[in-house]
Amino acid sequence: MKVMKFGGSSLRTGKDLERIAKLILQLDDEPVIVVSALQGVTDHILKALPAIKESESNVQALVDHLRERHMTTVHELDPALGEPARAVLDPAFEKLERLLYGIAYTEELTPKTQDLAVSFGERLSARLMALAIQREGTPSEHWDADELGILTDGNFGMATARLEESAKNVRAHLEPQVKEGIIPVVTGFFGRDDDGHVTTFGRGGSDYSAAVLARALGAEALEVWKDVDGFLTADPEKIDKARPLPYMTYDEAAELAYLGAKVLH
Repeated sequence: MKVMKFGGSSLRTGKDLERIAKLILQLDDEPVIVVSALQGVTDHILKALPAIKESESNVQALVDHLRERHMTTVHELDPALGEPARAVLDPAFEKLERLLYGIAYTEELTPKTQDLAVSFGERLSARLMALAIQREGTPSEHWDADELGILTDGNFGMATARLEESAKNVRAHLEPQVKEGIIPVVTGFFGRDDDGHVTTFGRGGSDYSAAVLARALGAEALEVWKDVDGFLTADPEKIDKARPLPYMTYDEAAELAYLGAKVLH
């Protein structure tokens, strides 16, 4: 079994989803997939929330933007998937809309409601990724991390997973599916506390989610897929001559991450 994580920089368009689905099926026969939100979606939700707190008139604009963005992605993947996509996306949009109107009516944006709102980026992308895999002729099912039972310490915005308890829940749900040849697609970035409240792991937290899943499942490998060839000597968006490092120790990787290298959580 292998856990493969794909971040937002790799999830821009429908063609990206198609390419990733083909890649998954080519490289492994027992994969578990973890996804971030489509590129830019989490930032867009975060930026919109203060305005929604001030006025309910801003709710529909955000929901309409997210619906258009995701349905455009579906059309790029395959126009024939329009109806199946709406069937899985519309219930999520309805839940998000109710949450946003609640924020607007109460004029309160708390850490709890913010964590729940931003979790919808991953919820929506997981549904699309499962559809893309199904389109390739392989059964796939999306899983929201809170329903899967990834448990946390309840620290909104910067939660820590409770590994042993989470592992029992993850194994109970996912191992039977993997044995049946179904590819699970799991939302990264968040879990839930004992009261069922969504708590996020902080920005970049989908890498952490993937590590929690890999540990829980006793996976042979965890692969964090990016839109670059690997660890580079510098940020390629800032340094044109940045080159790949052929190998690196775990301690070196941890030190770079600690100092802010965004290629790895």
